[in-house]
Amino acid sequence: MPNQPLSFFPELYEGDCLYDVLTRFHAGSGHITSYGTFRELFGNRLDLRPTITIPYRVGLASVWFNNNPWVTPQILRDNHTAWQYLQLCSAFSEQAILPIASANQKRGRRIQTRIRQTLQGNISSLRYCPICLMQDSLRGEPFWHQLHQLQGVKYCPTHHVQIQNSDISITKRLMRYIPASTYLETIPIVQRP
Repeated sequence: MPNQPLSFFPELYEGDCLYDVLTRFHAGSGHITSYGTFRELFGNRLDLRPTITIPYRVGLASVWFNNNPWVTPQILRDNHTAWQYLQLCSAFSEQAILPIASANQKRGRRIQTRIRQTLQGNISSLRYCPICLMQDSLRGEPFWHQLHQLQGVKYCPTHHVQIQNSDISITKRLMRYIPASTYLETIPIVQRP
């Protein structure tokens, strides 16, 4: 049943994006398809699809965490979306951005599209640093880093290697939950650092 407290929710990693958190939930949920996970999380709310960069309606996600005081909509917005980078952009006032983050169903759709274009530009797939994926897997599990998904970021600032495109398409109707750990298994050994 959608928007009910979940039996578990994955650990949040510093720098991961909200989409990544949902992929790791999917991996542990027992659902065979992404559709089953989507229905459990969102039900019939087709307008509440996971986005890669913007904090669209994260307020509605609070029930997932069983009222855990350490995981609030504000924490999700500030640390697991591109909110911090968006605030550096003078094209959008905070007044214009807040309805998007606060689960307002009717306001902010046009601005949401403009924000996504500002943050993602022509990026059409999830992106990754191959060294980050390998190092993350050694420390625990790899995850999709928020910084790698932003327009203008062509090299990993940590490892100074070129950011790679995955074959996981970023679209408005993204419903595939593919964890970075699963994607790492598909990368040929010869292409890994």
